[in-house]
Amino acid sequence: MKSCVLLLCVVLLTAATGAVFAQTEKPADEILTKFETLRGEVVDSRGNKVENFSVNAALYDSTATIGKDGEPINFYGKWEAKDVEGKFSFDVEQPIAIKPNTRLICRVTAEGYLPELKRLFRRKEIAAFDGNFGKISLKRAVKVTGRLVMPASADDEKLLEPIVRFTLVTKSHAPVNPQRGEFSEDGTFEATLPEDCQMEMIAYSQNAAAISRTITIEKFDPAKDAQNLGEFELPEGVSVSGVVLTRNGSPVENQSVYLLQRLDDQYIHAIATTDALGEFDLAPRLGKVIVRLNEQIGPDGKATNSTGRKLTARPVELTLRAGEAVKPIEFREAETFLIAGSVSLEDGRIPKKAFVAISDQHGTSDDQKVVEKDGKFAFAVPRGSKASLIIMYNGDDEESFFVSSLRSDSLNQHRDAIENYEDDVQIFNFKPIEKNIGPLDFILQEHVPEQTTVTEEIFNWILGD
Repeated sequence: MKSCVLLLCVVLLTAATGAVFAQTEKPADEILTKFETLRGEVVDSRGNKVENFSVNAALYDSTATIGKDGEPINFYGKWEAKDVEGKFSFDVEQPIAIKPNTRLICRVTAEGYLPELKRLFRRKEIAAFDGNFGKISLKRAVKVTGRLVMPASADDEKLLEPIVRFTLVTKSHAPVNPQRGEFSEDGTFEATLPEDCQMEMIAYSQNAAAISRTITIEKFDPAKDAQNLGEFELPEGVSVSGVVLTRNGSPVENQSVYLLQRLDDQYIHAIATTDALGEFDLAPRLGKVIVRLNEQIGPDGKATNSTGRKLTARPVELTLRAGEAVKPIEFREAETFLIAGSVSLEDGRIPKKAFVAISDQHGTSDDQKVVEKDGKFAFAVPRGSKASLIIMYNGDDEESFFVSSLRSDSLNQHRDAIENYEDDVQIFNFKPIEKNIGPLDFILQEHVPEQTTVTEEIFNWILGD
């Protein structure tokens, strides 16, 4: 398994589960904010003062209950103003206690510019913050338009759920979140993008394959209403169909099936749901794709499907070429084996909400969970799959970083099932699964700079690397 793919998986999992690591503050001296004002200056990319902007600053608990308007209910402080000229300043009446999950965010918007965020996430950063955000630079926004059309062979068809997505590729600019365009019925789209840069455009629909283009965005021109990118013809794609069955051959209805495609470092996906016969049909694509079963998440947040059981099957890799028929895929519930173990701290205590996940050979997360109160975990893995185990724990204060170390007796007992250990990304890679593996007993150790973990030394010794 490639380290870069797994590192991406770790990053995605960490981002998707930031709230998982929220912990109750340990007894300690109370930490308070030391700023009496929140202030800053707003300028454009050329350093000129921006007038008539709006600013919204908030100090809040990231685990607070969310209200109907989508905003956290329990704010420690919230400050906002409109039509501010050049500079802003908010008085803070008294120091505020900084908890492990406290976040400070300042958002600035102005007509004709892209919004800009200033964020402080860590407790020590907020404790050291003097209240001055400094100069907040806004990028000029350029409205761009264009039009997607169906392939020439299907020009009488209407675009079905078209999507166009832009990602910044110019290295000299700060990262910008992917922007999506809004569509009219004739396939015309409109998006607002940063000026004077290059954007990677991905466009596709549910009845045509994806295209990728590098688009140059011009400098903002007040005399022009919008920059027209022109017309883009989508290629004719190849659809993927199949059936999902239990181990005894019964059809599975309402099972979600997921298609993933990587195109120019961007990911495109499609989802289909099986009918009463267990059959599915996925949107047309071209090139290399991965098709796998996808868990459905119920109202309780747990994975579910109509059978009341989790179906496990190995993903299928395909290369789709125009004009070639694709044999329907059969997903039959696979024979599974368990990867099981336990997690504890060096002093024997069970960590609160340590996060454990299984990643398959494609770098996608098949299962993830918080360890039980007794520190134990278990995953069902299909026979023959190459799985990897990831353990993450940030400590009770959410400031520390812990590394996972596998006990030498566990490693020695199961060394024939383990392929390698990637110390830099804390991932344990297994050979194709042909038996139950475990118990794997892990110790979480607080990381010290220049520290070589026990696990790394043991792997080098037992595996002979």
